[in-house]
Amino acid sequence: MKPSLVSKKYKKQFLELEYLYAELDYYEEGLKEAQQEFQEAFYDYSETNNLEYKRPEEQKIDVSSRTDISFYVEGEEKNYYYSNSSNENEPSSAIEEPIDNVDEKDEDLIKLYKKIAAITHPDTIPKNEKEELRNKRIQQFIEAQAAHKDKNWFKLCQIAISLGLETPEPKKQHLKWMDEEAVRIRNRIEHIKITYSWVWYNEEQESKKNNIMKSYFSAIAVKK
Repeated sequence: MKPSLVSKKYKKQFLELEYLYAELDYYEEGLKEAQQEFQEAFYDYSETNNLEYKRPEEQKIDVSSRTDISFYVEGEEKNYYYSNSSNENEPSSAIEEPIDNVDEKDEDLIKLYKKIAAITHPDTIPKNEKEELRNKRIQQFIEAQAAHKDKNWFKLCQIAISLGLETPEPKKQHLKWMDEEAVRIRNRIEHIKITYSWVWYNEEQESKKNNIMKSYFSAIAVKK
């Protein structure tokens, strides 16, 4: 690929990842709210139907009992939407695949991380720095550490840009990492969209919400 095309693709991927991260933030925040309301509805349903699931504060036994909904986390839920979809072309699952962490030495990645660390490492922040800025720099350092470990080129560049640092010219390897990150984010979003909590929360018809809850109780009963 010609350098000019690499540069254009990089700009395209960077903008795409900015959008995907914003979209992921929306779904992650929405999922938290959905989980809270779903949990309340779960216990209400259990009480109404004389089932054994009690709120933790109502249990006389250790709250680690499997009657606590917290044991049935979103990642363990059965695929509600696809298993009940009439569209045979839908994928059977949305698997979140980790970024390939093969030991591929990349000098640009290492150098950029070191530049960021030189500004954000707790030991390099001036002691007279304002607490708000100090905390921000430390958070950036933590995020840069994770980005360096995961070979998240986009996130590392994003942090560098926010610090006013110049980023290296992208290479094909960097484009590959950005492609993988985009896939990971899309898979995470698709997973959220098919969790019981999300489907139930976004369903407007009470009869269908009730059916989703019934399906959830059936699913967790199998796991007990």
